[in-house]
Amino acid sequence: MNSRLSSLAQRITAIEKEFSKHEIESAVKLLEKEGSASPLFTYLSDGMKISKRRPKPRRRKKPIQDQRSKAVMRLEHQEPDKYRVLSEFDSLLRKGSLLPRVNDIRRLGESLTKNFTSRSSRRDSISKLMDVLAARSLHEITTVVDGVMSNDEADTGESDYQRLADFIITGKSRHSRREPEPRLL
Repeated sequence: MNSRLSSLAQRITAIEKEFSKHEIESAVKLLEKEGSASPLFTYLSDGMKISKRRPKPRRRKKPIQDQRSKAVMRLEHQEPDKYRVLSEFDSLLRKGSLLPRVNDIRRLGESLTKNFTSRSSRRDSISKLMDVLAARSLHEITTVVDGVMSNDEADTGESDYQRLADFIITGKSRHSRREPEPRLL
């Protein structure tokens, strides 16, 4: 190695030992303010900017079926019966097994309270619905959940308008003509 380079390396090492990182950064900023255009200062100041911009670690999201609303989680130790019912209902909603569209969730929320605000995302709407339900009694919660579950079982994928039209035309709903399918628990 060249003796000049070796000497420079030793000086840099001595500066790093003698001064703190903060002091060195402050000195570089001072020289920049004074208008020093040395390539060394540009290099040092660019290095300081890079070191300050640490990439934020990506937050890992739980799988959708493992997510729970905060309102439900607050009930876990305070009211375990409500927690059990709402936790299962929350899970079924998040999987899309019940009320698969945002509008379905919004309609249910609006039927429970006039203050239900429609959210743009399904996840937010489910959380808002869980807030509303968590404030209710266990009896009210089970009534709502049972109603949603029974409507889901009767739903054949047709719209409410289609079922109404069938009833007006035939005098019977399609569901009354079908044999109920056995349900496995």
